[in-house]
Amino acid sequence: MSLYLTNSKVNPLAYKLWDGTSPLIHYNEYLVTLPRLYMEELLSICGFYYSGPPDDCFYLWTLHNQYYWPSWSVNRYKFDAATGNLLERFDAQSIFSVVYIDSVQLADLNHCYATWRNTMMVGQVDNTSLADQGSQWSFNSWNWTPQRHFDRYVVNRVTDTVLGSSGFVLEIWTDVRGTPRQIYGQKLPTTVSNIAYESNEYAWVLLSTGQILKVNWGTNPRVEMFSSIQSPDPTDRQRLLAYDSLRRRLAIYRWKPNASDGSAQSQIDFYQTIAKPFALTAPVPVNTCRAGGITQFVANVTGSMGEGFVGQQGVVSLVSPKNHGVILSPNPVSMMNGSMLISYQAPSSPYDEEIQLDITFSDTIT
Repeated sequence: MSLYLTNSKVNPLAYKLWDGTSPLIHYNEYLVTLPRLYMEELLSICGFYYSGPPDDCFYLWTLHNQYYWPSWSVNRYKFDAATGNLLERFDAQSIFSVVYIDSVQLADLNHCYATWRNTMMVGQVDNTSLADQGSQWSFNSWNWTPQRHFDRYVVNRVTDTVLGSSGFVLEIWTDVRGTPRQIYGQKLPTTVSNIAYESNEYAWVLLSTGQILKVNWGTNPRVEMFSSIQSPDPTDRQRLLAYDSLRRRLAIYRWKPNASDGSAQSQIDFYQTIAKPFALTAPVPVNTCRAGGITQFVANVTGSMGEGFVGQQGVVSLVSPKNHGVILSPNPVSMMNGSMLISYQAPSSPYDEEIQLDITFSDTIT
């Protein structure tokens, strides 16, 4: 299984134009120095995530430099999840939260969570202001043995489990508010840009070099898929990942350098998972082959990550010169687990015959 780029929304974010006035107290003179025309620019991003129905949108939290007092602004942008179009810009005016958190992510129970730099605590924050709500749910990994600081993470409040990155290591810890214990660790080739929550079973990890991992952090912890963004641009200043659970696709926000006139340059890329056929096993009999009897054979169609490949039609034939038997299912179709059932009617007298199964694969978006 890999990822397929379906479409992009270019420049979904726009800056405010300068109106030409220069108050006595102003800041960041470079913003309005020609050829620049805008009174603000993006300084940092602390969160990008999907909020499901009834919102059905992406939220982007940003800190801006600006020309007017107080020289900064905190904004929450709301994008339509289907098109990537900008729906709303909300001035949060909450610089304390943005400055003191590493990242904010929507995860279990549709709440936002953040890592606080001053305490290393991971805790709940308000969805609209990012104000600290750690009294609702939180843990401090700096008090663990050994200590941890998760700069990127998702949480499962039901089982007190966290999937987080600490340096070049991806880790899963459980009982994080009791006696924490590590149940999984995976060294990475580079640092993590962010982690997107899909469910309490799966999450998506975006590496700083553009690779994307699908991680099972639930019942059977492991990395299940390794892919990458298409046509990575080395000039991207930052990339952030979100998972659209309604459309079952990924969205990657790419922050690019401003244009010469100071206008915002960014885009949202949408990716769909695509199953890649990998292997077809030889038919294996599941009951004894007897003269005059019907024998059932099973073959398996698997994808590149070992998953069952569904809905593929095969063509079964007898390649022996004598062809005394009969294929009762000449065009079997692979079922939910990738298995394909073949029925063969043997002749009444003993003969040696060879069964051949052929499939022509085509990429199937799922």
